[in-house]
Amino acid sequence: MAVKKKTYDFRCRTLADVSGARRMRRPRSWRTEIARSGTAMSETRSDAYGYNDRNELVSASKLGGSQSPAAEYAYQYDDIGNRITSTDLGTNRTYTANFLNQYTLISNLCDSASLREEFVPQFDLDGNQTLVKTTTGVWTVAYNGENRPVSCTHGVIVRQQGDLR
Repeated sequence: MAVKKKTYDFRCRTLADVSGARRMRRPRSWRTEIARSGTAMSETRSDAYGYNDRNELVSASKLGGSQSPAAEYAYQYDDIGNRITSTDLGTNRTYTANFLNQYTLISNLCDSASLREEFVPQFDLDGNQTLVKTTTGVWTVAYNGENRPVSCTHGVIVRQQGDLR
């Protein structure tokens, strides 16, 4: 059984997330190995979140079982809520937005110029982002007349299934 405790501020935003041990069914050999090694499954993990006056996430800390920071995140925004900078797992990024609040340039900042990466998102005439970068690569997205994504292409075509009324 998983134990999960969350702490909220007066605006119902998550401030802390504490997860207890999870007991999961595993094959008998796995349980035997755990019993032999003495590994305990009672570690606790805490996550902390920080917000600014406009309810934008400005910091997050994912803490491991020993309560040492496992991951740190930080974000800065301009006056209308466009992200300006971010730090995710040690990667620093800057964001440039146009007058339509669309990101026109996303740069990974590194000490070495040879490691610096830039991504230029593309948009159709309706303002839909048609070129998207994810952890799996750069995808081309196609939209229907109702501005709903209907296919994503990254080597193979992934089509939207379901109710497209």
